[in-house]
Amino acid sequence: MAKPTPIELEVIRTTSLTEHMLRVTLGGDALASFPEDQESAYIKLIFPQGEGQRPILRTYTIRHQRPTEIDVDFALHDAKGPALTWAANAQPGDRILVGGPGPKKLIQHQADWFLLAGDMSALPAISVNLSKLPADAVGYAVIEVLSESDIQSLDHPEKMDCDGRSTRIPIPTESSCRRKSKRCHGWKVPPRFGPLANSIACGT
Repeated sequence: MAKPTPIELEVIRTTSLTEHMLRVTLGGDALASFPEDQESAYIKLIFPQGEGQRPILRTYTIRHQRPTEIDVDFALHDAKGPALTWAANAQPGDRILVGGPGPKKLIQHQADWFLLAGDMSALPAISVNLSKLPADAVGYAVIEVLSESDIQSLDHPEKMDCDGRSTRIPIPTESSCRRKSKRCHGWKVPPRFGPLANSIACGT
């Protein structure tokens, strides 16, 4: 299948969600050709370079999608590459070339309990998954944040316990989960979504 042709989108607004998380809302006429229901899918932000040079690409998750807008959240940290530099300085009316969307990253729901864990760069994908879990889902979501001020209020089922931690913690693996359960679905998030990100859904 051919890749979608990149489209040029416009910055509608920027919103500071927490000390280290910035949301950039994109829109524009070109969004009319963008497929619906793409929350958790990834897009490529495209930064053209000089003549004869390949553009720089950076991958981000679609956090929210509305008919005329998409939200892209940026975890702000010390290592500021082209995407973070662009986001930190973005103003309404600025334009950017966007490729995608790529496949959505949603976990399976046929499980007895769930574990979602990752750092702030994985938070957009984790947030979407939490919001789409069945209402009776049971389990945990553990988010590594840079400071306590970065802990967000997330939409999640009542029996999902969400914990934001400002120190690095060990993340369970699918193999350790499988030893305790006969029914286990694992989803290892690609590195572009965060070095600590993984999600496990387990049953007895």
